[in-house]
Amino acid sequence: MIHIDGAAAPDSRVERLGGLRDLLTVTAGQKISYVTDVADTPANRAAIIALARNADILFIEGAFAGRDAELARQRAHLTTIAAGEIAREANAHRVEPFHFSPRYAGEEQLLLAEVMAAFAQTMRPDLDLLDVSVSPSLFFTTPAKKPHQFGMRLE
Repeated sequence: MIHIDGAAAPDSRVERLGGLRDLLTVTAGQKISYVTDVADTPANRAAIIALARNADILFIEGAFAGRDAELARQRAHLTTIAAGEIAREANAHRVEPFHFSPRYAGEEQLLLAEVMAAFAQTMRPDLDLLDVSVSPSLFFTTPAKKPHQFGMRLE
């Protein structure tokens, strides 16, 4: 049951949702997946891939560079390479990496390149890595505070 004309009030009426079929249009929406603070284990990869399967946009942490895979394991976070691989395996249309460790200040291009190389590795070998110019502070704040433009979309 839903209330028509706003919240429940003396002048509103209650209708069954099915009764509104002729008034509503149902369309496909966007699938957005968000993954952070997760260890790179086989079980977690399988769960993330199932969650993000065919997502239009996958926001995924890439806390550590590929060269620091052991540190990522110890801290229960994904590497940039793992983030790209997971996005590719989930068949995400676009990947938006975030949650980079502050230890990589000044190395944002490297981190993005690792994610995008792993993401595009077998799906579209003809894709070039993005030429990205963004403020370093972007990577160390929440996405809500500073939107970014560095994702890759596969058509």
